[in-house]
Amino acid sequence: MAERPYGRVEWFDSLYGRQERSKAAISPPEAQAMVDRVFASLGIDPQEATDEDGWRHLGLGTAHAMVNVLEWDRGEYSLAVWSPILRSPQDVRLRAALFEDLLRLNHHAIGQARVSLLEGDLVAISVLRPIADLEADDIVEAIRAVLEAADRLDEPLQKRYEVAMPNIEMDRTTWETVRDVLRLCDPYAQRMFSYLMEGWVARKGRVTTGKHTIGLDSGAPAGKTLAALIGGASAGPIVTVGWNSLARQGLRPADEVAFKGAIPRPPRFEITESSAHLPVDDSFTEAMADQFLNALAMLDKALRKAEPVPPPKPPDLEKRWGLKINVGGATQRGIDALLEACSPEVRKVYILLIQGWHDAGQKLYTKTLNSVALRLSVYSHTFALCSLWAPSEKPAYLWLYYPLFHLYFRGLDEARLRYEQGVARMPGFTPQNSGASITVDEAFTDKSAKQLLKLLSRLGEDVKPTLS
Repeated sequence: MAERPYGRVEWFDSLYGRQERSKAAISPPEAQAMVDRVFASLGIDPQEATDEDGWRHLGLGTAHAMVNVLEWDRGEYSLAVWSPILRSPQDVRLRAALFEDLLRLNHHAIGQARVSLLEGDLVAISVLRPIADLEADDIVEAIRAVLEAADRLDEPLQKRYEVAMPNIEMDRTTWETVRDVLRLCDPYAQRMFSYLMEGWVARKGRVTTGKHTIGLDSGAPAGKTLAALIGGASAGPIVTVGWNSLARQGLRPADEVAFKGAIPRPPRFEITESSAHLPVDDSFTEAMADQFLNALAMLDKALRKAEPVPPPKPPDLEKRWGLKINVGGATQRGIDALLEACSPEVRKVYILLIQGWHDAGQKLYTKTLNSVALRLSVYSHTFALCSLWAPSEKPAYLWLYYPLFHLYFRGLDEARLRYEQGVARMPGFTPQNSGASITVDEAFTDKSAKQLLKLLSRLGEDVKPTLS
């Protein structure tokens, strides 16, 4: 093939008929003066907005931009407008996902601007153009393009990618759950959660994940979860650890006392029915985290020597209360404790409701020893339709799901209204902020209990087609 008589660029220009257009000569000082006039037209004093390096500063919303005239190539000057939007994460998988998103943004979402990486890890949006033919409208348009894109993208990208991921080995599934849990946390809690994970792995423990939690597990192949990191708790990020169940796991009394004494107690430390909660806010320091990890290592060592106590034999509900039901051991113990705590009159009502709900093919559940839930499933949702509560500071009462959440019952308006209107006529019915209660006293008779059971069972029948 014959060699072309000129270089590739010249050949390309000749092929497409490139026309040289005349460019108005403009000096760097003239271009800078034009920038200052644009700033003044925007109500910004250019002298006050200029830093020691000659950059003019201005902002829009959460975005901050800088403008200058630079010698970009030797002897060639350009207008530069840029705005930093976030630091790219150190985690390689997060960086890869971020860079993929930035490439998509470069293609279609930021107009004449571009996304670039500066100083190693600083992501910025910028416009760069030669000063030849520069006009005030070009400067305004460049500033607008950068600031509008930065203001629109900075916070979403920061929220999505400024996650303090731990520097530990994780498979893809674990990494994704850890990332999602950390995204529910503020930056401080992210760092502390990562510090705990890194510290636990350094102590030969394992990091695992549940549906919405991060577990700090024993290092044994089938190790127990000793603590959980929860990002989406109602009280904010927390660390939970077993507390009142330790004896049932066979932990010796001396080891249990030593472990509980070693746990740090930040402000808002709380012991619930089954676990201890350590809020992870700025009062939870690295020193506390180290103390917690050392206590957890102590617990792990003690549990390896423990001999778990077999669970108590479930009570015979038929022999004790005449109930002919098939439920798990924990629910058996919950039902037994509930009925034991009630008067004979209340007990009679509760037995009728428990047996009737079971006979209707529905689910019974308990997670405490003072209540039993009659659970209902509709579409993919399962919830406590009616809860039976033992007397404590107030008399025994029923707690009803009321009104029914219409999105759970889409297409079931007739069934929903029948239930809501029916329970509203029950004696002692009292609507609350998020439900309704019925005090079980002399006004709530056996007849009332049977009528309530009829309403609950009818609703259960109405929603059965949603489960097929």
